[in-house]
Amino acid sequence: MVNTSMESPDNQPEPRTLDDVRTKFTQRESVPPISNIEYIRRCDDYDNPYPSNGLLCFYNFCKKIAEDIYISSDAVHSYEKLDQLILLSNERPILRHILLCVLPHFCGIKYLLYLLRNNKYTSTAVYLFTQNIEIVKHLPNIKTDESIHHTYFPIVCDEFLDIGLNNHNHQIPTHDIVELVISLAKDSVNDISNGESKIDKDCLDILLDRFSIEHISYFSNDLIVQIKTDNTHERNRLPAWKFYLAFWLLEKCQTFGIFDETELAEKIQSVIIDCYINAFNDNIDSSKHTFEACSIFDHLPWWRINQHHFDNLLNLIPNPALWVQKLDSTHSKGHNNKRLARSYFHLLLCLYAKKQSDSRKNQVELKIMRMLETCAFFNEPKRYVGMFEFEDNFNYQLLKKFSFIVDDVSNENFNRIVEVLKSIAPLNQVLVIYYTVNKKSRKKVLLECIRPDLDKKIDQLGLGDIEEALNIAMNTRQLTLANNLLKKGLSIINGDRFSKTSQRSQYFFQHQKIWVSFEYKLKLLNIANNEDLSTEQKISSMNRINEPFKRENHHFLDSLYKSCDGFRREMIAILFFYDNNPEKAYDYFDYLYKESKDFHYSGNRLGAKLAALEKDSDVENYQYALSEWLETIEHVDIQGIKTTFIQNWMYCLYKMDHHESIDELWGKLSEQQKTNIEIATCYCRSLKDRKKKDSAKLIIDKLKKYHNEKKLDDDSEKLLNELNNYTDNGNEPTTKSALSKNIEENKKPLIFLCYAKEDKDIVEKLYDQLKNSAYNLWYDKKDIIAGQNWEYSIKKAIKKAAKILVCFSEKSVRKRGYKNKEIKWALELNDEMLPDDNFLIPIRLDSCEIPDRLQHLQCADLFEENGFQKLKKSLFFS
Repeated sequence: MVNTSMESPDNQPEPRTLDDVRTKFTQRESVPPISNIEYIRRCDDYDNPYPSNGLLCFYNFCKKIAEDIYISSDAVHSYEKLDQLILLSNERPILRHILLCVLPHFCGIKYLLYLLRNNKYTSTAVYLFTQNIEIVKHLPNIKTDESIHHTYFPIVCDEFLDIGLNNHNHQIPTHDIVELVISLAKDSVNDISNGESKIDKDCLDILLDRFSIEHISYFSNDLIVQIKTDNTHERNRLPAWKFYLAFWLLEKCQTFGIFDETELAEKIQSVIIDCYINAFNDNIDSSKHTFEACSIFDHLPWWRINQHHFDNLLNLIPNPALWVQKLDSTHSKGHNNKRLARSYFHLLLCLYAKKQSDSRKNQVELKIMRMLETCAFFNEPKRYVGMFEFEDNFNYQLLKKFSFIVDDVSNENFNRIVEVLKSIAPLNQVLVIYYTVNKKSRKKVLLECIRPDLDKKIDQLGLGDIEEALNIAMNTRQLTLANNLLKKGLSIINGDRFSKTSQRSQYFFQHQKIWVSFEYKLKLLNIANNEDLSTEQKISSMNRINEPFKRENHHFLDSLYKSCDGFRREMIAILFFYDNNPEKAYDYFDYLYKESKDFHYSGNRLGAKLAALEKDSDVENYQYALSEWLETIEHVDIQGIKTTFIQNWMYCLYKMDHHESIDELWGKLSEQQKTNIEIATCYCRSLKDRKKKDSAKLIIDKLKKYHNEKKLDDDSEKLLNELNNYTDNGNEPTTKSALSKNIEENKKPLIFLCYAKEDKDIVEKLYDQLKNSAYNLWYDKKDIIAGQNWEYSIKKAIKKAAKILVCFSEKSVRKRGYKNKEIKWALELNDEMLPDDNFLIPIRLDSCEIPDRLQHLQCADLFEENGFQKLKKSLFFS
């Protein structure tokens, strides 16, 4: 029972003022020298330091502190009592616990703002904000939603920087900033992080984005040292947070040219490489580690690593054939070494980046092939464990990641992959690769891998593998394969051996019901694909089949009911769609989306809506269809959306003449999505309408080369003929009046000249040499006039440019300035280009060294004999 009298349980009077708390909460004790942020992070590890029978005393203490804080017109202050308690808190654990772990909840935003204005507690306050975002929701007139931290945390960060860093006398020590950044990274980035948006991760990114180059220069060396030396709790696992921060710092260094750029970049890269190699080597033949493929690696710019560091990573497992002996399945070390092999194979896939030079990609590709052939799969008897075995036991799906590069490897290496898949890969894993691959020619070859000895391959699968294979076979409408897999799965489920060993278990009950749902769905698919039946007969037959489940309170059974019912309705909707009845298809898909909120159904609903619209429908109809679709994908990654839905999305924008939005959408697509024939054709049609026929024709030609097809689909071929006729019909002017000459100038591709003011004399000569060429030139001295927003003008010109020439000399290569921003914008655009577009060209005006971030690009040496002629040739023949 809580004592509510004014006397505390130990017969001491309850505190009435802040001075009264000294005898209650400020006994001096020996406290380990730990920082405030670290204390907060470990707060849950401590027992409550105040007695449970002193609740009223504690409440009054918090109340008095809240009364001691007041807000003036421009700041938050204390009447000095709280200032005194903060000074006392480092040696008084009860007081410290209350100030750091309790008062933020009790006093709310006012208390955090007070700490933020206290120089010694500024970084602590920023960290407390990330841990207590919910207190903002209690402010008046606040619209609360999941993204509230995006609105308010940037303001906190700006205040933090204004107080401690945005002046010549930095008031916040570097170790406080470094501790704040690292603590946020440790909280939000781990080995299973996949780059998803979370409050703590978003707060980290907001803070990092707020740092200027001057700020980063101030604390970068201390951050590197701390990343390198911090080994807390990470001996047996991969410290993902270190890679995230190190790559962030490397990117800033290479993109914006922090002082001593080359030396600093070298230090950072050494930390990255040493961190991975040391962790890897320390855990070989260890039975304790939890080393694994690290999802966050997919989002890091590994192409920024220099060649000698790159070589060190490639040689980490110099001979994969010898490494097989470490994958012995008879002891735990073999299984843990498999984790290491998976991690290394994943790293190789990350190194196989689109921005790597061809020579580097070839090196990585060969190493990937050797690992695949020696460590991926093993024949029976299974003495060794392969990298791709038991994928469901791991957080990271490595086989799927590998599948994404199968389209890009050389024909020779693709044939090597096919031989591995034919000889030793399980059927379900071949199907995973087949399902992911985009190239039609390669899909055909992979399907041929499945057909020989099909029954034998199915017999080798366990029940879980059969379920995975059956799902893919049904999704790709491989019905013969699906029926064979269903037959095998049912024979296992209904067999005496399975039922005797599993009958009483939840496992048996669930799998038995799952296979009942498979059987039902496959019956529907077989009806839908029966060419002897009309649409009405197919729908009637489907509706006559009794659904195997009913709505129930049992969560698992109810989920199976929804799955089967949804599948039936989807099949009927598709039948209506292809029977020229898109209105009914729309109604079915609309119902399915409202029931499930699954954007897969809203994507099909969009397709049905577009099919129902007449070709000459009003723009408002397309606007409504598009807005209905966009509402359902607000938090969905565009690169994870089905290509059919992307095509319909782009088609809506095309019908609305929103060509800038089409460009924006195209820029957000993955390289694999851009190789989809239907999406690329729709984009090219937009380019054609904007008189960009050469760009459109180039994309279609590259598609043919990519898919290894002489002809694409009918729509693409029709568009290509239109583009050819557009040129051949003489639409381009043959005489050059003053007006037509002006139009022709505007049609010329644009070259953007990027340089530092130290090199302006040489660059002006280059401008004079190129200005009468087949290109238009953009040169700030000539093209920005008085009164213009120069930053907007530069960004706009870079976006329009066909080529960007970046000039360097000994005078300018190490200089910070606006040129570095221009390079950053250019590199971002370069990401959207195809590998052979030759968009960004570094130019050396003397024998200087090109910055690391551009070393993967071939440069032009203007100072050499015939340098200009070589540059001109590269411009006009690329």
